[in-house]
Amino acid sequence: MIILGVNAGYHDSSAALVVDGRLTRVVETERVTRRKRAHHVSPAPAIQACLAAEGLTLASVDAIAVGWSFPAFPEYPGEGYTAEERAAFYEWMLDPEGVAEHVYGSKRRRRPLAPLPEDLPPLVFIPHHDAHAYSALLVSGLDRASVIVADGRGELNATSIGIADGSRLDWLKTWPLHQSLGEFYGIAAEWSGMDFWDAGKLMGLAAYGTPTQKLPVETGKDGYAFTLGDMSDVGPNKQHRALRERLETYFAEQTYPYRRGDGREIMAYANFAASVQDMLEHSMDAMFRVLEQAGGSDRLVVSGGVAMNCTMIGQLTRTPGITDVYVPSFPYDAGVSVGAALALSDRKGVALSTERLRSAYLGLDYGAQDIESALAGSGLIWERLAENDLLDRAAAILDGNGLLGWFQGRAEVGQRALGHRSIVGNPRDRGNLVRINELKGREMWRPLAPSVLAEHLGDLFEVGEARSPYDFMLAAARVRPEAASRIPATVHVDGSARPQAVRRETNPRFWGLIDRFRDLTGIPCVLNTSFNLAGEPIVNSPQDAVATFQKSDLTALVIGDYLVTKRS
Repeated sequence: MIILGVNAGYHDSSAALVVDGRLTRVVETERVTRRKRAHHVSPAPAIQACLAAEGLTLASVDAIAVGWSFPAFPEYPGEGYTAEERAAFYEWMLDPEGVAEHVYGSKRRRRPLAPLPEDLPPLVFIPHHDAHAYSALLVSGLDRASVIVADGRGELNATSIGIADGSRLDWLKTWPLHQSLGEFYGIAAEWSGMDFWDAGKLMGLAAYGTPTQKLPVETGKDGYAFTLGDMSDVGPNKQHRALRERLETYFAEQTYPYRRGDGREIMAYANFAASVQDMLEHSMDAMFRVLEQAGGSDRLVVSGGVAMNCTMIGQLTRTPGITDVYVPSFPYDAGVSVGAALALSDRKGVALSTERLRSAYLGLDYGAQDIESALAGSGLIWERLAENDLLDRAAAILDGNGLLGWFQGRAEVGQRALGHRSIVGNPRDRGNLVRINELKGREMWRPLAPSVLAEHLGDLFEVGEARSPYDFMLAAARVRPEAASRIPATVHVDGSARPQAVRRETNPRFWGLIDRFRDLTGIPCVLNTSFNLAGEPIVNSPQDAVATFQKSDLTALVIGDYLVTKRS
């Protein structure tokens, strides 16, 4: 049975294929269209790329699972979701030029512009938080787990917690849209002088401050609650706007420096950022305690956009009472295509894998012919090398403080580069942090991460037994004091890092590069960041990699079996 999963929300659209219960391919629209976050963009390019990569057509698909239950949206009070609206949504979903506002929301199209084929696979809408939960739960390898989903919004909920037994998930408690942790964090990022989507930057800024500022949030035996007054009377569609207005008023009156930032004095907001981060960590801990009191498992799966907060996930891995934490590489909205497809497969009685998913390499891949086509006429110098020679040369470039573009195999799925679409550097020289941030157009105060041989993770970082998030670079850890002086380019100002544990069985070539670097230097890790420049998605194709290499100050590019350098 072939199930196509789709995220067709307002951002991060994607497609996933589950074939006879096995997750075979995931493609994010932004990687294909080169439009970061794919705001309001149809998932059609991702659907087409996903099917083509597996040699399938839409006629091969038994059903399409959508990671949103649009009929349950409050945009449809008293009128339901009509057959015409469903058909219009279907047409938009398959139209590469489709724009979301034409389909749903206040400007939704009532009928398709052209007749639809009669043999299209049936559409099945999966509630958004269910799709998030199953994207983690059904690949976690756990037979029983506590579940936390926290993001900007689902259909009517912003946070949900529950207990799973096998594939059965019972929600214990939900929080409405005006209690959104994801929205709070995004609004706080804007208040600090960043963009709403700069939650990762706010998390990085938090390390420079201390949580001294009071925020309108309480935690306790019932979890967390915003103390901004009742907003349920404004209706679900207006609750986010009401939350924003009340938060901005509160920030202006109660938090230093009492005005919206403009980015030029970002450090003035360091204590504010630290306070927001502290609020999030206490809220997540409080929700786990609710699950614990209800008889939940000590093994926890977390999903939703808030799960991208690696400082918070790192804290959960060290929380007493939690013995295991699983977060997939795609906890944000792109991952609901996976969760929807897995959930529908399970619903149809298809047997799913019981093994934990430890590999994020589910995206598109390219062969030698594609690479040579991208290099032909580029004016670059390139040579094809045997495996040992390639790794020796690449490790020597790193040892000499060169910066590598690194492009291998199937693309990672998620916002973290995990050694298939990476920029790699020498962690021994703090100057490489500055060089890479400058090369990528990033703020100089932002940290970069280490990729470490999994066998040596505990040698460099203080980690407990719940190590699964380190597979996907999704948890922060304290750098051991004796290691900090050896890898200073990876150490954030608070002494933490966000390591990736590289496993030989899932990424043998990247593991081999780090192992060769260890042979040269005695250090079993490298500096690793995503292969892209400011404002761009991570590179996807050989053409993307070559173009980015040409317009950057990277020393060399290792792409497949090829070592590429510039004539100058």
